[in-house]
Amino acid sequence: MAVLALLQAALLQTALLAVLLVLGSLSPVGASAQGGDASGADRIPIAEPGVEGSIVRLYRAAFGRAPDIDGLNFWVWRYVRGQPLVTIADGFATSSEFASTYGPLDDEAFVDRLYANVLGRGSDPDGAAFWRGRLDAGATRAEVLTGIAESSENQLRTSTAPPLPPAPAVGTDASAAAVTRLYQATFLRAPDRAGLAHWLSRRSSGTPLLEIASSFAGSGEFVARYGLLDDDDFVELIYANVLGRPADDDGRAFWSSVATTEGRGAVLDGLAQSDEFADRTGTPRLVDEPIAPRTRPLPAEVLVIGDSILEGFRLTGLELGGSSTTYDTEVGRQISVLGERIDAARDDGSLAPVVIIHLGTNGWPAGADSLLATELASLDEHEVILVDVHADRSWTASANAAIDRNAERFEHVRLVRWSTIAVAGDHLRSDGVHPSASGRLALGTALVDLLQTSP
Repeated sequence: MAVLALLQAALLQTALLAVLLVLGSLSPVGASAQGGDASGADRIPIAEPGVEGSIVRLYRAAFGRAPDIDGLNFWVWRYVRGQPLVTIADGFATSSEFASTYGPLDDEAFVDRLYANVLGRGSDPDGAAFWRGRLDAGATRAEVLTGIAESSENQLRTSTAPPLPPAPAVGTDASAAAVTRLYQATFLRAPDRAGLAHWLSRRSSGTPLLEIASSFAGSGEFVARYGLLDDDDFVELIYANVLGRPADDDGRAFWSSVATTEGRGAVLDGLAQSDEFADRTGTPRLVDEPIAPRTRPLPAEVLVIGDSILEGFRLTGLELGGSSTTYDTEVGRQISVLGERIDAARDDGSLAPVVIIHLGTNGWPAGADSLLATELASLDEHEVILVDVHADRSWTASANAAIDRNAERFEHVRLVRWSTIAVAGDHLRSDGVHPSASGRLALGTALVDLLQTSP
């Protein structure tokens, strides 16, 4: 299939899925982020239609309108992960948005408002008496809101699927989000509950995400949906599914190389677990599940100086800073240019309060130890994180010994041991040096944990 046709098909499928689910525009209620119109073509479902429909109906009943993308993602994810619908409804009924829109309402006015939102008219005498009776008998407004929102009339008015309570939440939030993104990236749909339960069971028993992604990429559903693709067309398809756009030249070259050397599962997993796709789908990032207590938010700005090990981070758009991550990475870079790169960052204003440095993969010449110490001393007003080296090369031990010494010598310098992370799982590409998709996630997790831990 031609690349252009693939892109058009993928984008059209995304648009149709979004239009079938939601209409109109809202700001999320209770969510921390604001988002765009939920009728936009860039939303992929998180859950089955009957699950998502309940949240759409709550918005309609409470506010007379449909959710925006962030609001829908925010509340659907919480519903899927075990928050009761009536608890979500309570958040709507007691929100500042509800109060500012309608003002103080007694029970009769509250019921009339819900009827108006759902049916476009005031309540009929029997209906009003029933729901006011429920309130008089001790029912909460959240329970009444849920009952009216889930009515058959509201299902028809919102064109949503009948209620389908979510399956019991299994696995960690991070694992459930990761598998959900694989479904979305591969098939442009939410996982069915049997499939999600199966893969989360496999995940909890130790199956790597890379293996799950490889199964998806080679599945009968994939072939039936897209046909037989070569590696270049596969990369273009996953870019369109995940990011809603064609691959840029650098990204295409990088991921085509990954497809050739590591397999298509590595491409699918790497793009599906990217920060950009987590943000787009409203699902928690893998690095949102900490391995150590976090004592501060992510620093706003981070500068990354490195070689090909961190070049993959740049190409996948991994954000390590709260608002800005600047990557100065290059394949084949030597430790000898560290001073030059720091000076360049000073000159162009990109020298951030936090600097991550990884160099040494490509050599550790005489004098590198003192060069590193000199440059670290020049960064005494910055927080520095050094990433050590993993490579089966003659200088690796010397490089890591020097990196360790300098991390201990300076109070403003901390260390992440890529040498340990690399061998702790299926974290390396076939060359035994560069991180695989799961390796980038593992190293990224370690960096984020350290960034969110006070020195």
